[in-house]
Amino acid sequence: MKKYKSILRVGSEETDFLNSEMFIVAFEKLDGGNVSFKKENGLLKLYSRVVELMPHEGFRGFRQWAEDNIDLSKLVEGKQYYGEWLVPHKIKYNVE
Repeated sequence: MKKYKSILRVGSEETDFLNSEMFIVAFEKLDGGNVSFKKENGLLKLYSRVVELMPHEGFRGFRQWAEDNIDLSKLVEGKQYYGEWLVPHKIKYNVE
């Protein structure tokens, strides 16, 4: 089983963030799905994480967007391109 390291907290005994000259950069955590795509034998291949999407799987609009916007002529054959598809995924937000 893979074990992840604990997250260091500002001001905890293990950190000295507030008394150092380090730069702290904070990023907002956005909820989405990991996606990737590649050009293989001249065709566009789409993935959710590392699992190839089947032709009937749209992955919350990713397939349609990719087919409408990715220019195969600009991709390097066999190179995998990764990103985050920012649509509601696991977290359900109460937006009013």
